[in-house]
Amino acid sequence: QRGYPLEPCYSWNNIDPTSGRQMDFIAQEPSIKSGRDYFNRTPKPGYTPFVYPHPLVNGVSGTPTPTPSPTPPPTVQVTVQTAPIGLAFTVDGTTYSSTQTFSWASGSNHSVATTSPQSGGTGVRYVWTKWSDNGTISHNVAPTTNKTYTANFTTQYYLTMSHGTGGTVSPSSGWKNSGAAISITATPTNNSSVNYNFSRWTGTGTGSYSGTNNPTSIAMSGPITENASFTQNNVQVTVQTNPIGLSFSVDGTSYTSAQTFSWQPGSSHTIATTSPQDGGTGVRYVWTSWSGGGAISHSVAASTNKTYTANFGTQYYLTMSHNTGGTVTPASGWKASGATISISATPSSLYHFTNWTGTGTGSYSGTNNPASIAMGGPITETATFTHN
Repeated sequence: QRGYPLEPCYSWNNIDPTSGRQMDFIAQEPSIKSGRDYFNRTPKPGYTPFVYPHPLVNGVSGTPTPTPSPTPPPTVQVTVQTAPIGLAFTVDGTTYSSTQTFSWASGSNHSVATTSPQSGGTGVRYVWTKWSDNGTISHNVAPTTNKTYTANFTTQYYLTMSHGTGGTVSPSSGWKNSGAAISITATPTNNSSVNYNFSRWTGTGTGSYSGTNNPTSIAMSGPITENASFTQNNVQVTVQTNPIGLSFSVDGTSYTSAQTFSWQPGSSHTIATTSPQDGGTGVRYVWTSWSGGGAISHSVAASTNKTYTANFGTQYYLTMSHNTGGTVTPASGWKASGATISISATPSSLYHFTNWTGTGTGSYSGTNNPASIAMGGPITETATFTHN
C-alpha cells in the first residue's frame, strides 16, 4: 500500500459499503483515483475500534459502515410481595418473608407461589385470596415490563365459643374474617328433667361482648372468647307410693297421696316410709324399694326434675284350719299376692280326709289332696276329716 502510513495498532480490512462484504484491495498506480473510501479497522487487543478514511479504489465512494456491537437483552424490574407484608412466599423455589425486587430478562419465565393459611400467632391466621395478576396460588410469570406481583391475604381471627351446664351456644368455635359482625346465641335447656335460664355472656378480646343481651353481636377485631352461663330453675320433685295411697314422709312430714315439691337443685331432703302397712282385713303392704334406690329412709339431692316412688308388695293372709282328725300345711300366714300355694291335709290314725272348704279369691273347695290355691285375696281353707 504505497503512500499509506503504517498503523502498528490496527489491522486493516476493506469493506464494500454496499454489500458489507470484505473486498481485496489493490493499491497500484495509476488505478487509484480521487475520492475517499472507508476502511473498517479491527482493533488489536486493548484498542478501541473506529472507521478511518482512505483514498478510494477505482473511484468508488460511500458512507462509513461501523461494525455493530452485540445488543444485550432488555431487563425488567420485578417486585414480589405480600399484603399484609411479612408473610411467606417463594420465587423460583426460594422462600422469602419480605418484599423482594429482581432484575429479570424481559419475557423470561419465573415461578411465584405462596402457602395458605399462614399463622399470625395465637388466634390469628392469614388466608390467601389472590395474586394481583389473578394467577393461581402457585403459577409462572414472564413479565415484559416492570411489574409488581402481590399475594393478597385475608386476616382471620379465632372465635372460641363455650358454655356452662344448662344450655348450648351458636355458632360453634371457628375462624372468622377480620371485621366480621357475628351474631351469637345462647339456648338454655328446658325439658321434662331440667329447666334453665340464660344468665349472661362473658367475653374477652377486642370486639367481644359481656352482658345479658341474648342474642347479641360481636365484631371480630381480634381473637375472641365468649362464654355463656346458665342458671337452673328449681327442680320439681314428686314423691309417691305404689300402690297409691300408702303412707310416706318427706322431711319429717307424713303424706298419704302423691306430693310435688319445688326444690333448689342439689338441695338435700329426706324421704321415708314404713313397712308393713295395713290394707284392711287380711291385706297388708310390704316395702320393697325406692325407685331411685336407697334405704327405706334416706336422703336425696335432686339436680333434675325427679319422681321418687316407694314400691310395696301386696300380701294376703292365708288362714289354714281343720277339724278333729288331722293336720294341715302350710301354717297360716302372709302370702304374696298372686302366689300359688300348695295345701295338704294329713289325717290322724283312724281318720281319713274328706274335703277342703275354701273362701276368698283363689281359694279351693273340693276333695283333692293336696290341692293348689292362688292368692288373689285373703283366703281361708278348712280341711275336714271323718272318723273311720
